[in-house]
Amino acid sequence: MLIKQRIFWNVFIRSNLQSYLKMSFTTAASLQLMKWDHFGQIASSLLAILSGIILLVLPVVYLVELRRNRDSLFIPSVKRRIGSLYAGMNDE
Repeated sequence: MLIKQRIFWNVFIRSNLQSYLKMSFTTAASLQLMKWDHFGQIASSLLAILSGIILLVLPVVYLVELRRNRDSLFIPSVKRRIGSLYAGMNDE
């Protein structure tokens, strides 16, 4: 179970961090092109709004998680849970 949790969260966090800029540009373009004429356009517009909200909230969640766990960086259970957030950071 522990390996599954580690793999799941690290993969999710790492993929989010790596694709954030692309998702931001795509969401910005989708928000500019929103239309409300028929069901497909409404669904696309709502998805663009939801993506925009997620992209605004996600960095705040990551920052809070980093701040909350900064003192326990070297504890193995913390590294397993959110190690991808700390990857490449100066830990001194």
